[in-house]
Amino acid sequence: MIPDLYKEHAALEEGHWWFQGRRVIIRAALERAIPVPVERSLDVGCGTGINALLLRDFSRRVEAVETSEAAAAMARARVPDLQVNMVSFPDPSLVGPYGLVTLFDVLEHLVDDGAALASVEALLSPGGTALLTVPALPALWSVHDEAAHHQRRYTHAGLTRLIASSTSLELVKMSYFNTLLLPPIYILRQARKLLGLGGGGSDFFALPAPLNLLLASLLASEAAWIRHRDLPLGVSLLCQLRKRA
Repeated sequence: MIPDLYKEHAALEEGHWWFQGRRVIIRAALERAIPVPVERSLDVGCGTGINALLLRDFSRRVEAVETSEAAAAMARARVPDLQVNMVSFPDPSLVGPYGLVTLFDVLEHLVDDGAALASVEALLSPGGTALLTVPALPALWSVHDEAAHHQRRYTHAGLTRLIASSTSLELVKMSYFNTLLLPPIYILRQARKLLGLGGGGSDFFALPAPLNLLLASLLASEAAWIRHRDLPLGVSLLCQLRKRA
């Protein structure tokens, strides 16, 4: 991710509808997957640390991986006791076992995503959990993905095949999310492509407070749906994996 995007994310992620709603979905998934806090967790690609802060409710010790010094400094300021490993993932210097490994919108940045998942498996303790989110649907590819240095967007079937071919991890749950807002997001991104709107910038920008609250509420509401069913389409995918004991 380009440095300016880190600054933009740090300013927006506390209150921006996308980050607010995604945190509700992630928390709900963690509550189901981690009923008792694990000893150690690893947040891969921690960025500015807001999700590492969330992980403290599910892990006695939270560690992280980050390649950007600017992002790591923000993460340490946000979570003072956070141990940040300044390495590229995967890296042999990382030593498990971890009861929980998370990659929140990270896998799509990595050239070899299969090797990354294999490393996640190696770092997990037997019975340990991996939780990841990724951007979904190649048809949604836009200047936002290019600005964020994404390598790809995923489908349910494609990510399932990747996991099976790269690891022996058990697929516990995989669901699309950001389903309710898929139609307007698709239209917006197609319009940007056709009309050349927005230059090469990110889709993350401040909105009027009432609209921001409405969008955050719509996205957050999907956490309850995902608890009972897997959503068939969406802007993103949520995936829970378990290392076999």
